Amino acid sequence: MLASAKNVLFPLAVLAFVAVGITYLNDIFTTTTRWAFLALLAASLLPEQDFLRPFRAPFAPVLFAYFLWCFATSAWSGVPLLSLLKSAALTLTAAALMAGGQTWAANAKSRAAIYFLLPITIVALLSGFLAPGAQPTGSGLIIYQGLAQNPNYLGLVAALGLPFPLYLGFVAKSRGQRIIAALIVVALLFLLWRSGSRASILCGLIIAAIFAMVVSSGRRVSLAIALSVVVAGAVIVAPELEQGVVERVVIKGKAGSDIFLSRRVTWQKSYEAARKGGVLGLGYGVSAGHSVFSFGLTANTYGREKGNAQLAVWEETGLVGLVLYWLLLVGIFGSLWSGLSKLRDREERAEAAVMIGALVGLLAQSCFEAWWTAPGSAESSLFWSTLGVTTGYLQLRTATVDSASRQPAARPFDRVPVPTAQIRWNG
Repeated sequence: MLASAKNVLFPLAVLAFVAVGITYLNDIFTTTTRWAFLALLAASLLPEQDFLRPFRAPFAPVLFAYFLWCFATSAWSGVPLLSLLKSAALTLTAAALMAGGQTWAANAKSRAAIYFLLPITIVALLSGFLAPGAQPTGSGLIIYQGLAQNPNYLGLVAALGLPFPLYLGFVAKSRGQRIIAALIVVALLFLLWRSGSRASILCGLIIAAIFAMVVSSGRRVSLAIALSVVVAGAVIVAPELEQGVVERVVIKGKAGSDIFLSRRVTWQKSYEAARKGGVLGLGYGVSAGHSVFSFGLTANTYGREKGNAQLAVWEETGLVGLVLYWLLLVGIFGSLWSGLSKLRDREERAEAAVMIGALVGLLAQSCFEAWWTAPGSAESSLFWSTLGVTTGYLQLRTATVDSASRQPAARPFDRVPVPTAQIRWNG
């Protein structure tokens, strides 16, 4: 019964953090109740010590060091209470979602581990097609947000809704299943385009590209996919290539051809603040120049938009925290790549690849949205939960592969030993 509770609470806890930004759903999943769902998940993991699973991962030492450093910055933080609370929220959120994901993957028998993302796919489709949600940009261009709180949020859920139907289409046993999966993918891509969110389009592009490259039949196909990704990226990055793409995605209707026009001011402020962070940082969660924090379960009213996770890490936790951040990412993806390279089954490789693609896509998106230092954000919950599921999935599958490889193969002329008790002597 406890295992069943954990299997229900894990995807529900992930959904709780994502649904906060969706109209109607946020009547149930609020900025307060999301923590209640997370606490229930954590409580269900304690009896069998599943909560400690993340600290047994190959990258656990760096993960633990990063958590400790975030807590340590509270000692010199300009807003100590904020740093302490956000450090605790980061540790609880990351540990609970990773542990829940690893446990979910370990218990995945009759279903694929990636099914935890099915609710996100459903939410993306419902929030995208059940409301007009058109939003003018001020320059005459209309972008779409559906039931999401803004177009960028719709783009996020659409991008993270892609992994499940991509995998579903790959493993489909019938033509009807493949058609349904393809239609879902097309619908999500349509929502991505209408949202006009460059960060989310980049995220979705990376997810699809990594999945396609891993499941492709040879190097030539992989190179063709890589080339296609470069061309698609160039269309977004180079305004002169396509006026329609420029107006909707690149400059969002603003005059000029500076593709980073809407982000340049934010990045400049974040860079200046990051330099103030220096070696030790201003304190985890702290924004330079902001010293007033009202205690609560959300810090949405505090600070400023930072627009880049890496600069935010530098500003808040200093160069020490930034080094730990990069070491953590190296450890995470080194471990995941090692596990992926051991898989031989095509369906297993496809499932692992699309989840790894989601992690890489989220990190690429973090260059535009500083969610890494916002433990209560949808992106943060999706990253840690996907990391947990992927880690648990690869640990389980590679353990099976390693066990099989250690068993010696029978040779055709080997004799079968006869047990001593069965030997009979003729007197």
